[in-house]
Amino acid sequence: MTRGRETLREKMLRNQATMDLYAAMNNKPRVLLDIPPEPAKRGPRKASGQPTEADVMRAVHDLLRVHPRVSWFMRLNSGAVQDGDRYTVFYRLYLRGKPGRTKGASDYLGQLIDGRIFLLECKRPGVKRGTEEQQELIDACLADGGIAGIVQSVDDVVTLIEFS
Repeated sequence: MTRGRETLREKMLRNQATMDLYAAMNNKPRVLLDIPPEPAKRGPRKASGQPTEADVMRAVHDLLRVHPRVSWFMRLNSGAVQDGDRYTVFYRLYLRGKPGRTKGASDYLGQLIDGRIFLLECKRPGVKRGTEEQQELIDACLADGGIAGIVQSVDDVVTLIEFS
């Protein structure tokens, strides 16, 4: 088993081993299950030469650490951990008038020295939009006087922080 839940193929292989044991114990003929073949392994991704989202986030992180107008910031990780049938969620986001949800947090949350909150959602170059949930949080921040946006480079961050 690799990670997470057992695949159908893994379960069928385990069932086949059990059926083989029962057949051998009872002197019965072996019953063969129609087990699907192992899925083909994916090859490595081809490098496009463009920065990845991780590259953009690393550069944004480095900029925020030294930018004179940034008072503090934090990197928000999203997702959940599965332990058997239980999920442990990393955060729950509440927007005014909406039910709580576990999607849509921006990559960075922080505050400028003038007191304004900022949200930054990092995307690789060429991706100009986030998910609907991410955009909803960005819109809520902007509506209340914060600074928020989708950034694809440190230049986008500088523009947002210094000219908003």
